[in-house]
Parts: sequence; C-alpha cells; structure tokens
Amino acid sequence: LALGPGGEQSSPALVEDVVVFGAFDDQVYAVERSSGSVRWTHSTRGGILSSPLVSDGVVVIGSISGDVHGLSLTDGTPRWTVRTEAPVYASAARFGAQALIGSDDGRLRAIDLQRGAVTWSTEVGAKIFSTPAVVGEVAVFGSDAGLHCVEAATGEVRWSVELGGRILASPAVFEGLAYVGSSDGALYAVSVDDGAVRWRHAASDKVWSSATLAAGHLVFGSHDGHVYALRPA
Repeated sequence: LALGPGGEQSSPALVEDVVVFGAFDDQVYAVERSSGSVRWTHSTRGGILSSPLVSDGVVVIGSISGDVHGLSLTDGTPRWTVRTEAPVYASAARFGAQALIGSDDGRLRAIDLQRGAVTWSTEVGAKIFSTPAVVGEVAVFGSDAGLHCVEAATGEVRWSVELGGRILASPAVFEGLAYVGSSDGALYAVSVDDGAVRWRHAASDKVWSSATLAAGHLVFGSHDGHVYALRPA
C-alpha cells in the first residue's frame, strides 16, 4: 500500500479483519488484513501521528490540525469532530462510553464515543503527547510538565508530579505503580495512589518509548540506543 509524503506515523489498530491507521498524508486508512486492499479512507485537515482507538464501531483519532475525529468503522463516514486549540499527537484511551485524549493545548478531554460531546476537559498547563492509562476509576498520563492522575469520570486532578523533563511515553501500570520514561533520561516508578516516586532508573539519554511488561520484566528503549529490561520492585 503506497502512502503519501511522510508515510505511516501512527500505530495500527486491528479489528477483526480490518487494519485502521493514520498517515502523515492527512488520511485515515482502513485496509483488509489479509490482502491490504483499501476498504475506505478519510481525509483530515492535517497529518496524523495519533494511533486510532476503535470502540463500539467508532474510530477515534487525532490530527495535527487540532481535530479529534470520530469515524464509522464500517465505511469511514464522519460521526463527529471535536476541535481543540492545538495539534493532537496523542492517542485516545477508553473509559466506559468515553474516549480520553490529550492535546498540545494542554487539556485532556473526555469525549462521548457515540455523540462526540465533550463531557469534561481538564487543563494541566503543558502539551500532552502521552496516551492515558486507565486504571479503575483514574487515568494516568504524561505531559511536558510531568505525570498526572485524574478522576476518569470527572477530570478532577488527583495529583501531578514533575519527573525531570517532558513525558512523551504512555504509562505502564502494574500492581499500583505507574512506570514511565522521561526526557531526563530515566524510567520512573510512581505510586498511582498519591504520586510518590518510588524509584528512578537512569539510562544514558531520553526515554520517550513506553515501557511494557513481559515475562516479569519492564522493557523499554532509550535514545542511548539500548533496550533495558528491569525487574519491577
């Protein structure tokens, strides 16, 4: 499948036999998994780094135009559009019937998946690139100012903590701790309950990749060219 200038920047979502992704040619694509044949495309007003959230037949994806799009999974028809005040590089996470997504305007928004209504919007004062990790009734996410935890139902801020630099990574949460990298060159373990930093593991350069849990280890990459595997404490 040939894409326009910039190629594919977002990670694809696989839903049954359909692969959905965005590209920097301003298009959202849905292609057949088995053949690569294009089922539909949708043109946005800007390039796409955001990865799609697909839920209840709706594709939610952001654009550098500042729009968050809700598209029909069946044929790409627009269901709704929410306009923010800056580019949307972040990807959405689901909480109940809502999609939670950040923007470079410094706000995390909860958007009704079916209607596109913004049910709440919380200002954290810095650009948001990170995808929220929804844990029970809270959402944990990063920004250029640090790591934040909000009530997922209301957006009320439970805590915020500065972690030495920009947080582009999305948190991995395990047994009450959020693990997230920072541009200061370290991976942090932060308590979901109160935002207390439990430990910090230094790499030699920025940690912008998201950590993942695999075979009892935390695995993450760094701009220093290394992949690290740690045992979570």
